[in-house]
Amino acid sequence: KKKKKKKKKKKKKKKKKKKKEEEEEEEEEEEEEEEEEEKNKEKDYKKKKKKKKKKKKKKKKKKKKKKRKKRRRRKGNWRWRRRG
Repeated sequence: KKKKKKKKKKKKKKKKKKKKEEEEEEEEEEEEEEEEEEKNKEKDYKKKKKKKKKKKKKKKKKKKKKKRKKRRRRKGNWRWRRRG
């Protein structure tokens, strides 16, 4: 009976080790994900800065004043001129 109990204890130890290993792996994965998120945030921040710089480069276009066409007054014998 004592031997059997010892075996059971060993199994428990193995289980504990497995649990610890799994937890460590999970923690590592979480840390990696966090690092990736931080990198992405930095990239996004840099992109936004670049966009802002581009916006600063834009200049306002000057509005052109519309030139009014002067209406030509017909002088004198315009009927004959129309015929060609």
